Amino acid sequence: MCCCCPPKCLKLLIFIACIILIGVGAVLIWAGYQLQNSIFLDLIEFKYAGYIIIACGAALILISFFGFVGTWKEKKLLLCIFIFIGVLISIILIAFGAIIIYARKLSEDYFGNEADCHDQFEDADKGTEKVVEALCTLYCPCLATDTYTISYLGTLNEPYSFSDKGAKNVLDCDPCLAVPDVSVDQQDTIINWVKENLNLDISVDDCSVSATEYKEKYFTSNMRKYFPLLKWVEESFDCSGLCIQRALFMFSDVNNGEPKGSCMSELNDWAAENFLIYGIVSIILGSYMVLVMFMSCTICCCNKKKNKVQDSNTKQ
Repeated sequence: MCCCCPPKCLKLLIFIACIILIGVGAVLIWAGYQLQNSIFLDLIEFKYAGYIIIACGAALILISFFGFVGTWKEKKLLLCIFIFIGVLISIILIAFGAIIIYARKLSEDYFGNEADCHDQFEDADKGTEKVVEALCTLYCPCLATDTYTISYLGTLNEPYSFSDKGAKNVLDCDPCLAVPDVSVDQQDTIINWVKENLNLDISVDDCSVSATEYKEKYFTSNMRKYFPLLKWVEESFDCSGLCIQRALFMFSDVNNGEPKGSCMSELNDWAAENFLIYGIVSIILGSYMVLVMFMSCTICCCNKKKNKVQDSNTKQ
């Protein structure tokens, strides 16, 4: 037996659902376009994520048109395609939501303590350690104007900074900046350091090291891939150092004051909160699509019943 709702009401609900799905698909296409050149794609090691998201959005829009036209014209084939693909997407969304919610617990394995964090993000910690060794020294003179920064540099053995020039973060380092202002021995130290760590030949009269050369030669590629993440967490949570607390902001601005601590616990809290939201939204959307598919099945069922009645009347 098939329980049929009023056809006009049912069609209206499906039309509204299809319009909503078209809107969701359009948002996915826009998001995918924005992600194509995103620096964060390197962090998840999925450079084609933008294209995949665009494809998903386009597929959602396409099946929404199938559902819209199939409901309007009462075309069984279009409705069947809409239902079949829609059910698959619903299952994927619900499963994805459940996995995301479960993944909240996995954040504890990554950020539960300093040792676990270091095991998972060893290259990030090594990168920040190299930053500590260079930032606000002869090899990367920094611009120090903040009271805390100036006070902290006063506790170091050989700090080097300026009040009117210098790097705001490690991404702006220029070891040649201090060459004209230091002693001959210090100049030799800088030249030797650049040769050893950057593999560049410079002299007092011909000293030129770009920020790009500094970053690419001083840090390994595995370290550099975490730089966007490290910059983001510093700017978002006022912390410094992924697993181990650092005394200065290294990737945003050294003059932002004193960091609140390492970013480990902040990232853990952020992941737990956002994964829960994403998971719930995904499950709700998947459940909503199940409801839409059920209504579409009802349309098919009602059409089949309607055709049987018409055939019976014709025979009579």
